[in-house]
Amino acid sequence: MMEIIDSEKRAIKNLLMTSQIKRRNMAEVILKARKRMSIMNDFSDILSDELALNFQLLNSTQFRQVLGENGAEFLNNKMKRLGQVASVFNELSFNRREALKFELSLYGVTIEDLQKAGETSKAIPMDDNTAFEAQREKLRQEKERIAERKRYIESGGLQSDVDEEVKKRMAEADIENAEVIEME
Repeated sequence: MMEIIDSEKRAIKNLLMTSQIKRRNMAEVILKARKRMSIMNDFSDILSDELALNFQLLNSTQFRQVLGENGAEFLNNKMKRLGQVASVFNELSFNRREALKFELSLYGVTIEDLQKAGETSKAIPMDDNTAFEAQREKLRQEKERIAERKRYIESGGLQSDVDEEVKKRMAEADIENAEVIEME
């Protein structure tokens, strides 16, 4: 009986630990994805601000008067480099987003779920123990069934059923033997 109880305790403990690890891993993946997306967005903002600033400076007649053609050429070169950086960043950020989508899909979370700050509609809440409670209830029912079966066996119910079955089969065998003897 103690072995059964210990076994059930281990099963519940394993279920609880597995559930906690899965929830922790899901939370870590979501937080990591949010952080990565935030970094990409910040860099994108910096890049677009720099491009807008340089564009405004290039189109400003006052700036051209102060710095002359050398300043305009410098800004032109800088704009070309920023354009190249923007192109590479665009490709890298697309690949990063696709990798994040794949990683999140392993946990049943979509990229759209991350856009709602502080809310993960498809993610399981950290305090959701429904799977654990369902497994606990299943184990409790199994424990009751085992205890009832044990009481049945210990009370002699199983032995009486076996004895009745043996008598029944012996009676059938005797009838068959009698029929065989009559046919001879």
